[in-house]
Amino acid sequence: MLTKAIIPCYKKEVAKSFDRAASTYDDFSQFQANVLMRLVSMCPNVSPRFSLDLGCGTGNAAAFLAPISTQLVNLDLSENMLEKAQQKNTGSFPVCGDAEVLPFKSSVFDLVFSSLSIQWCENLDSLASEVERVLSPEGLFVVSTLSKDSMPELAHCWQQVDGHTHINHYPTYDRLISQIKEAGFELVKSVCEPLTMWFDSSRAAIDSLKKVGASVLIEEDERQVVTPAMWRAFLLEYEKLRTDKGIPLTYQLVYLHLKKEKRVN
Repeated sequence: MLTKAIIPCYKKEVAKSFDRAASTYDDFSQFQANVLMRLVSMCPNVSPRFSLDLGCGTGNAAAFLAPISTQLVNLDLSENMLEKAQQKNTGSFPVCGDAEVLPFKSSVFDLVFSSLSIQWCENLDSLASEVERVLSPEGLFVVSTLSKDSMPELAHCWQQVDGHTHINHYPTYDRLISQIKEAGFELVKSVCEPLTMWFDSSRAAIDSLKKVGASVLIEEDERQVVTPAMWRAFLLEYEKLRTDKGIPLTYQLVYLHLKKEKRVN
């Protein structure tokens, strides 16, 4: 049975975007698959009793998490994504909810795993505090997310068209680390590295965002009206970036292995 929690307005918009993309996600998520594989390689050899896949999407992390966990809980904003995840792993427990207001008791999970979901949070401090709260003493938080200067190709091309970037802006690596550590985490390992995906066309590059639901703009200043003429101009600008490998789309990835700090009474 699906458990549901109250979701704020902005998150409802994100949820609708991922709901629409649930049927196409797995066909267009090569970038997400690459990041997931890299994050799994960073996860320590553990056997958690309770694990939480935070922002589980269509449940692709379950292939790794389910075998090592006594119980796997999937949490996502999107009910349609959760349904897909349940089809892949019927033994997991689905919860539709917000990562910034987790609907769980404190000190429940031994492992919180999250690949490319926390960048949708409005307040990273709230997210980090909530994850710290639901983790058991010395529990682990293994996470991948985006940092500053992701998708520079899109920002550059849109700026040529209307002076706006039309992308979400992410914190620097240092700011990201600082906010998470302030919530009560010990940094065990971190990796910050770029990943460039290559596409046959500009439209294919954009589809890699739209078809997985990742096209919602968080910042109102970047929510500009795009006319058909502007869209054509953008595609022409993007085509200018073509190389022998194709059309590039670059992300700045941060991978973190964190441990809940011991509290001294």
